[in-house]
Amino acid sequence: MDINIGIIDDEYSYIEKLKELLHTLEPDSGYCFNIIHFTSFTAQILSCLLSTDILFLDIEIGTQNGLSVARLLRENGYQGCIIFLTAYKEYVFEGYKVNASDYILKPITLERLDEVMHSFYDTLKGNCYSFKSGSIITQIPYSEIIYFSSYKHYIEIHTTHSVYQHLANLKSLLPMLPHQFVQCHRTAIVNLLHIRKMTNVELTMTDNCKIPISRTYLSVVQQKIMEFI
Repeated sequence: MDINIGIIDDEYSYIEKLKELLHTLEPDSGYCFNIIHFTSFTAQILSCLLSTDILFLDIEIGTQNGLSVARLLRENGYQGCIIFLTAYKEYVFEGYKVNASDYILKPITLERLDEVMHSFYDTLKGNCYSFKSGSIITQIPYSEIIYFSSYKHYIEIHTTHSVYQHLANLKSLLPMLPHQFVQCHRTAIVNLLHIRKMTNVELTMTDNCKIPISRTYLSVVQQKIMEFI
């Protein structure tokens, strides 16, 4: 899975150091990092920043104010994690006003960056299913997902309000999902919280769709449902 990372810092040496540390952490993360960086903020780069999953933002970007940049991003719908970079600890509390996720004091260390990134991974995994299509990243709250189904070489994600599609397979998907998801057929993974009715051969979901249960998965489904009762 790709993670789009943005960096804004007016000191290029800090950008290069942060990129070096991120690439050091990347192999063990299980993710692929796509990194973009800027030494100042302009209106022209706003759309690029909105597509990032996590943004490392210097609080003082030359004569610009990182808090103002963060505020503008939030006003334009940015839902990603904002990590402030600062040499001054007293600025940290200002970050809460723009829903900052964390901060890193300069100089940046590998240990501190690793802590921040692991916290980000937990948030990413815990709350949403994320996938990328072209340059667009879609994040869907797990609570809204009714079931996943396979369609040719694609996965269809059936939610409470829409159906999404992306290139993937169910076998690789299941280990990434939280515990309320269970495979009931070679072509379907369902959200236990959206099961309305169950028989030995099918599940009726909250959208009234009927999903088959194969013999291979019946006992696993029954066990998982009992855990949720």
